[in-house]
Amino acid sequence: MGDINGTHEKDEKGLRVPASSISVSVKIIDVSTISNVPAHALFTPPVPGFNVANDAPSFSFLIEHPSGAKVLFDLGIRKDWQNLPTAITERFKKVGHRPSAQKNVSEVLDEAGVGKDNINAVIWSHAHWDHTGDMSTFGGKTDLVVGRGFREFFLGGDGNSALGGILKSDYE
Repeated sequence: MGDINGTHEKDEKGLRVPASSISVSVKIIDVSTISNVPAHALFTPPVPGFNVANDAPSFSFLIEHPSGAKVLFDLGIRKDWQNLPTAITERFKKVGHRPSAQKNVSEVLDEAGVGKDNINAVIWSHAHWDHTGDMSTFGGKTDLVVGRGFREFFLGGDGNSALGGILKSDYE
């Protein structure tokens, strides 16, 4: 990790973080929320009297580099969450999740003057439905960045793993 003088050293996992004099701008985009999540789905052991977690935001982050490059980290919940794969919407009914998103992140970017067409890439931290948003609203010029094993796990079968639920329009 870097110190105040800009040097770097090897951390416990062998990752080398290079020194840099460049800073990026990071902006939070708050357009979606999930409500009525059973507490037992988030942590154990159970806490007596605490059955449902508070409403939780599902953020997206706009990262802007001085070069003009713009990257989004996660997309939150898609506005039309009702169109997620059936395995996911059925789970909502079963456990009582109530997702809410008034706009897609792409709409917020356009309204703010950033423009969805100016986004170079979207990075999914992981492929859960409350992080993947609606990638199809960005078009073919925006790259989708995913982690190792994504293709095999999510695209090897019907794309509807219990963890995520990926629509074909999200990765095409």
